[in-house]
Parts: sequence; structure tokens; C-alpha cells
Amino acid sequence: MNSLQSAELSDLVVQELAYTAPKDWRKLAYYQELLVQPGTSSRNKATARCWIGNEMVQTANRSIGASPETYDAILALHENAIKGSNE
Repeated sequence: MNSLQSAELSDLVVQELAYTAPKDWRKLAYYQELLVQPGTSSRNKATARCWIGNEMVQTANRSIGASPETYDAILALHENAIKGSNE
């Protein structure tokens, strides 16, 4: 994967996260873990926290970043990193 394609995927992830965050979000923390075992599909675990408003109130009742586009882009970046480490 060339660096332009990697940058486009990263941009897609950031846009999807911002799009799914609450309207008045101030800070967003997102962590995704991909557990890959040979011969099986990937297992995905994502954690998101969002702080909203001037008081920086934490909200956890939104499904931030939960879209197929986000997952597919992160998976493609992960697969590229694995291929790059094998070369």
C-alpha cells in the first residue's frame, strides 16, 4: 500500500469518528484492537470515550466510530502494517 492510500484510509477513519461523535464534542479518545489468529477471522474490540460541552462531561452512551467504513479502513491499515513488517 502506498503512502497516499494509507493517508486516505487514516483520513477516512478520522472523518468517521468525528461524524459519529456528539455534535458539541470537545475531546475524543478512540482505541481499537484487532486480534488476528491464523485461519480465523479477525476479532475486533473498540473503546471510545467522548467529552462534550464546556464542562467536558464524559459521555459513553454513543456508538462512536461504529461504522463498517471505520472498521474496514482500520483493518486495511493493520493488514498493510503486517505486510510491511514481513518484507
